[in-house]
Amino acid sequence: MRALITGVAGFIGSTLAEQLCHLYFVNVGVPTVSLRSLRATILGEPIAVFGDGEETRDFTFVSDAVNANVFAATRGVTGRVYNIWNRIASLGEPGARADRTRRRPPPGHYRQSRARGGHAASVRRYDPRALGSRLHPHRRTRRGSRGRASVAGWNTVSVERPRSPWWKSAVAPGAAMRQAPKRAARHRSWLGLGGALAVAALVTAAACATRTRSSVPAGTTEPDKFLFDKGTDALNARKWLTAREFFKQVTETYTASPYRPDAKLGIGDTYIGEGTSEALVLAINEFTEFLSFYPTNRRADYAQLKLGMAHFRQMRLPQRDQTETRAALKEFETFVARFPNSSLMPEAKTKLRETRDRLSQADYQVGYFYFRQKWYRGAIDRFKSLLKEDPGFTGRDAVYYYLAESLVRNKQEAEALPYFEQLVKEFEQSEYLVEAQKRITGLKTQVTSKTSGG
Repeated sequence: MRALITGVAGFIGSTLAEQLCHLYFVNVGVPTVSLRSLRATILGEPIAVFGDGEETRDFTFVSDAVNANVFAATRGVTGRVYNIWNRIASLGEPGARADRTRRRPPPGHYRQSRARGGHAASVRRYDPRALGSRLHPHRRTRRGSRGRASVAGWNTVSVERPRSPWWKSAVAPGAAMRQAPKRAARHRSWLGLGGALAVAALVTAAACATRTRSSVPAGTTEPDKFLFDKGTDALNARKWLTAREFFKQVTETYTASPYRPDAKLGIGDTYIGEGTSEALVLAINEFTEFLSFYPTNRRADYAQLKLGMAHFRQMRLPQRDQTETRAALKEFETFVARFPNSSLMPEAKTKLRETRDRLSQADYQVGYFYFRQKWYRGAIDRFKSLLKEDPGFTGRDAVYYYLAESLVRNKQEAEALPYFEQLVKEFEQSEYLVEAQKRITGLKTQVTSKTSGG
């Protein structure tokens, strides 16, 4: 079922609601369509005018708002935000409502605001009625009286910053239009907006439910297999959201289906494919649930590997926090222990080595920092601890060299010599190789001199 959100463009609350719906659409797969109904507050109370009254805004009539909701339910593009508007008008122009109160513009107040219409062709079937005399019976705005809905992504309202100082505004005369019977009738048409939008929301729900049911053709003997195959095809085509919708229909509708475990893995794969921080967190949840629900499944090793990969993709640089690195290390070690005969073992061991290297590189940089600060005792402790915890560290030639150098500068030459020799023995190519050989020759000569002198 598609969720529908309507709001008044330009207000922080509706923008946050749009972003929340977008996050649910991207991360959870809830299909959403957002409408920005740009309307006037013609409800009988005075209108607050900020600044000099020349600011312009968009307006929408109630029937157009209802039509927009029906359009979103039947032809709206999932994940999109639609600006619904008719015309641009200024509350300070002649013929506008007289019941206005002047106020100082708040911080961030926009002088000019209008919805973009560059994508109107994609929604040409939505045809809003011109506001015309409904809002300004005595005058039409210079910018025209008719507009169309525009499709836009985020930041769809183009604005200009205030140019005139707020103190140039004048106090407007008292309310005169409120007493006109014909205009009072128009007020009532705007008051019906809430009820009309509620009806449109029900239409949206019915349309979306029908669309979900129609995903499986009538007469399909194996609907679960049909949906799973559709999801697999979309996954291979890197259409993450489409694939996720098909897989979720399998997991949520056909709970006893033999395709349900693989569909759940497919959902996790779509999140891995997206690769955003939010998606990777959701991937971790999917693979963890799979291992909890299907611990003996034939693809449990795949789920364990992907669980480690979801953490691996979030690892940070060596000088940053290594929480995700440690989590990835834990999952890869679990894989090696649980699935020793898995065909995925070579990939798991490669990623395990990379993960350990990241942690060891972080420790190495701490030791190197101590070395540069000439705190050799701290550097010695850090380098020794690194070699003990990860003797297979691929960058251990640097560890051998700076550990030995720290020992030399700490007057522990005899203990430094074996580390230089280990570097030369294990590494045929290293940027520290030449210096290590020189140090070995010098230290041996020094040791021989001390022995002969003693």
